[in-house]
Amino acid sequence: MNNKELLTNICRIGVESRSCEFVVLKKVFSLKELSTYGTIRLTAEGICAIYVNGAFVEAHKGRLPNRVLCAEITSHLHVGENEIRLVSGAHYYQKTANEQFGARQFHFSSVAAEVTVTTESGILRIPTDDTWDYECEDANACFTVCGQITEAEYERFWLRAALWREHSADPAVPQAVKNVAGEAYAAYAACEEPTYAEPIVYLSDVLSSATVGAGRPEMVKKNERYAIFDFSRLVVGYTVLSYECEEDVPVTLLYDFTESTTDFDGLKIMERLQIQTTLKKGSTELQLVRRRAARFVLVKYPAAAKFRLKSLRMRLSMLPSAQKGWFRCEDEMLNRMWEVGKYTLQVNKHQEYESCPRNEMKFFSGDGIMDALVDYYAYGDSGLTDASLSYTEPYISVGLRPDEHDRNAALWDYPAWRMIMYHNHYLYTGDRSFVEFYYEEMIQLIRWMINRIGSDDLVYQHPVYFDVFFSHSDATEYSCSEHRLGRKTYLNVLFYKSLLCMADFADLMQDKRAIEWRELAARIKAAINKVLWSEQFEAYYDQQQPDILPQEGNALAVLFDVADEAQSRKVFAALEKHNWSPYGSAMLSCEVNHTRGGLSSISPLMCTYEAEARFLCGDEKGALELMRRCWGTMLEKGAETFWEFTYNNGSDRWPIPAHSWSAGCTYLLSAYVAGIRPAKEGYGKLLFAPMAELTKFECVVPTPRGYVAANCRTKEGALHYTLALPHGMEAETHLPDGATSEICYY
Repeated sequence: MNNKELLTNICRIGVESRSCEFVVLKKVFSLKELSTYGTIRLTAEGICAIYVNGAFVEAHKGRLPNRVLCAEITSHLHVGENEIRLVSGAHYYQKTANEQFGARQFHFSSVAAEVTVTTESGILRIPTDDTWDYECEDANACFTVCGQITEAEYERFWLRAALWREHSADPAVPQAVKNVAGEAYAAYAACEEPTYAEPIVYLSDVLSSATVGAGRPEMVKKNERYAIFDFSRLVVGYTVLSYECEEDVPVTLLYDFTESTTDFDGLKIMERLQIQTTLKKGSTELQLVRRRAARFVLVKYPAAAKFRLKSLRMRLSMLPSAQKGWFRCEDEMLNRMWEVGKYTLQVNKHQEYESCPRNEMKFFSGDGIMDALVDYYAYGDSGLTDASLSYTEPYISVGLRPDEHDRNAALWDYPAWRMIMYHNHYLYTGDRSFVEFYYEEMIQLIRWMINRIGSDDLVYQHPVYFDVFFSHSDATEYSCSEHRLGRKTYLNVLFYKSLLCMADFADLMQDKRAIEWRELAARIKAAINKVLWSEQFEAYYDQQQPDILPQEGNALAVLFDVADEAQSRKVFAALEKHNWSPYGSAMLSCEVNHTRGGLSSISPLMCTYEAEARFLCGDEKGALELMRRCWGTMLEKGAETFWEFTYNNGSDRWPIPAHSWSAGCTYLLSAYVAGIRPAKEGYGKLLFAPMAELTKFECVVPTPRGYVAANCRTKEGALHYTLALPHGMEAETHLPDGATSEICYY
């Protein structure tokens, strides 16, 4: 047994052979002095809610292995006896051949946790082990210790978990930053996120008998009463019911997160996301511990029940983050874009970047790359990037490949996105230890990519095969298409960029293989321009579909410098001619049967990359126009969070409304419209290159070296910029013609 295989003293514990859904695992410990800092780290195979001295802290969703929740508990601890209670739920609900979907399956689930309390006298660590007690309704159930956490697990997952802080406000904004950003930003930065979301009643036969009849949702039976609560935008958290009843009452809660009740031809709430519970006799408040994402919540119960539902609200569950970033300008549509993009990311910040708070609820590297970029600007939070990248399963979605020779894997582009995400993180944080930790993993990824490259220096995308007895994604790429195969510009450009990222990391690690990786990248670039340039389109194409112009391959070819200046101009013109509409830039120039692909669909993610390419090439007007068409159209359609994709028309809403890979407008506004970007890793040098289209704005960007603030005003008929920078930060400025600037250091 090597050192990495050694076991820690943290055990996996649980209660087996039980017939009930929830059990309680508990530990009592004493503190002789007040704690200065306390945390709990926890992983679970089923839902597990944390209570400290009776106060709810947070709940682990328990959907995937090795997800670790790390929460601060300092304020909940006191001198004397303290109690940790872990309310552990069954593993999951599962459909079987003989049971209806949603039937309860009480699979055994284990919990592993470590409480750490720091006092002036030292550090107290309390792991889960055989000294913990339990409570269970089933007298035949038995407590068991079923394994231990290894040191390798602890280092990989536990120590890299993002911290769930108790306080989200950051009062320490320097006065110089407030002076530049203005009073509105100062008030914004001082605000804490609310603990609860309060809804309005949307439709109810509980409060008004006039609504009973034709307006009754189809999932409500004639002998049931109901109420629908509208939160006005999607919220994520734990439902809290306040009620009075003269007897025990069974209730069912169904959750919908669409923008409108008409999005699914009525309120067809997915039954697998319902919660069934029994409210006990009396007048009280009940908080459920299953986390849900919802715009609407429908509550139904027997019509004959002696019951009064007094209120329903949601205890919010989004990773607490200080309100650090800021963008405001004279264009209210752009302001709305920035805020909605920020909130779209916020509802996806949990133990990891989740691609959607309702559907996948897990990290995808193709999503995470944009999640992190938005986070750097909106919150200045880099911890969730590390936590998300630390996960190793499901390996397809996180962008890992367990075997460098494994060809039959879905999402061929996700290892490349993961590599670029590593690179972006180092650029924005300058964290060398991050690179050192993941370096061998990077090498494994780059080897996998190199093994895909043929003798013509291009990657050929093969189909994905799967065993019919085991269902998993057979999508070849981000668009979920199974059919986009062969030599594709998109995939080859991504692999080219990954090789350059790997070479940069090799330089940092003094690895001489940087030379060969750059040489291979140069050969791929030459092959792309030789084989995949279309004289018909005067742009790049995919070899198996020569009559279709792909947006993503062309946007990334320009963004990653595969295209030269003349080619870039031709690419932009081709996209405007073949892919643009009043609603954005379509994924493909023709209608196809690919899943989520074709002229009828627009990807806000890929519109981000196209707009970024246009900004970098000096086409500021085109970039801004594309932003207004893509995100502006979603706003006009009623978007309160930005959607996974959007339809290429002026009316239809996408039914999956909260994917933070679509929040790129927030990144673009801060990084390119306001023009604040790192010129060297960790903001060792700041690049300030604002666009000339706006005559008034304020922007704040949190960096590892401190806040950067900028504003734009008109002074004596010309644009004038003011910057507030931390002492020692070097700045490189590229201003519009005739503009002036000044720097205030703090």
